Amino acid sequence: MSNVLVWRWFKKRRERPMFNEMGLTFLAYLISLTIGWKLCRVVHGRLNALLSIGLAVHYGMMVTAILLFVQIVLMGRFSRLHALAGILFTLVLVLNLHETEFSLVRKGPKTIWSTRFLVGLAMSIAVLLLMAIYLKSPYGGGLDVWAIWKFKARILFLSDKPLQLLFEPNFKFSHFDYPIFYPLMLVWGWILVGKQSVYAGMWCSILFWSGFLCTAAGFVRELKPKQSWVLPLLFASTPILTGYAASLYADTIVAGYFLTGVVLILLCLRNASNHLLMGAGWMMASAALIKNEGQMACAASLVILVFSVRLIPKIFYFFFGAAMPLGVLIYFRRLCPYENHMLSIERFKEVVDRGDLIPYLQTIFNAIKEQVLNENSWVYGWVFIILTTLLLAFRFLKQKRWIPHLFACLMLASYIGVYIMTFRDLEGHLRTSLDRVMLQIYPIFLMACYFAIAGSSEKELQFKKSMKPVQSKRDLK
Repeated sequence: MSNVLVWRWFKKRRERPMFNEMGLTFLAYLISLTIGWKLCRVVHGRLNALLSIGLAVHYGMMVTAILLFVQIVLMGRFSRLHALAGILFTLVLVLNLHETEFSLVRKGPKTIWSTRFLVGLAMSIAVLLLMAIYLKSPYGGGLDVWAIWKFKARILFLSDKPLQLLFEPNFKFSHFDYPIFYPLMLVWGWILVGKQSVYAGMWCSILFWSGFLCTAAGFVRELKPKQSWVLPLLFASTPILTGYAASLYADTIVAGYFLTGVVLILLCLRNASNHLLMGAGWMMASAALIKNEGQMACAASLVILVFSVRLIPKIFYFFFGAAMPLGVLIYFRRLCPYENHMLSIERFKEVVDRGDLIPYLQTIFNAIKEQVLNENSWVYGWVFIILTTLLLAFRFLKQKRWIPHLFACLMLASYIGVYIMTFRDLEGHLRTSLDRVMLQIYPIFLMACYFAIAGSSEKELQFKKSMKPVQSKRDLK
């Protein structure tokens, strides 16, 4: 009787368009996740489950976007049949590849059930917070998708000449500062449905947010298995991270790729694996297909590899991993005939030649000061970063803890250079972008601070244990 009732309920639900759209869009992203999972096993071997899920999201989504872009370039327009056939062929091809023998799975006592429960609880809380913010959004998917990415996705999905129309100078955001990764992911969610669907943006936000948290939890799992639930909960409890993830800001996805790239570099230093360094190159270059900040991340990663002397001979693997995303980006730029309307390298040269560098830096400092006095929500993140960096400066220099901070500081220096190149309304640019700067590098700062604090507390705990008096068998009697 219960089976009959369940079947009737499912049949009624299946007849509803909402149920069909939600299921079909999820199926599309599930295919991408499967491709990413298998690629993760082929490239990196057996990792812990949390880290594998995080990498699978980032690999699968980017591979799917690149395949859709290649299909549009070859055919001249978007075709549902050809796009679906190409991605399914890639899925079958990837599933038949052999996995590598490299393994990062910890050999020792398994994770206790209480730790697994806490990790699951932290992930559930994070997704519930995301859904609460998402449902409250008046735009049904956030400002970024509504204003920029969904507009470009409609052009790619409906136009007969999408590449020509996409770069129409009369359209805002037509320059190459906003590559088409995000619109392509929305288009992929619309393929199986056959029309535009708001659930594509919803599943994108959930999957990327879950992959972001799984990457953080998986990295902690490699170092401190019993504390793998703490870092995801810290990320989820940061309002600006959860809120912007629900609003589908591209900066949250960029932050996820940045964090994953830094994690792979740290694991490469720990395990000396070329596969991990190749994955780091892929992640940093993939971020450049989302926003231009990814190019700065590639340069910052190369500086870190040069500082890590033992990795200088292996930089080739980093370039090998970054080759495909960077190749797609270079070709994408050749298609885009319009220059950036806000930034100019000549502007930077003029500022340096005239000696106006200090006034520009003062303008940037005054803008930050104004935001602090206005008590914006993201300002507290910067206060936390500055205080923990000053208090834990010596601990960051030990055991390669300087790498996340060096990466974040190099990114900050790059942002300052970008602000100096701005020749149109610098103050307005600062007001609209300072929160995004914090959003992109704050997770890396938070991860570094967490490991510094967690490492110190663990060391103190071991010291206290060593100070306990040793009781002999005679004393016990």
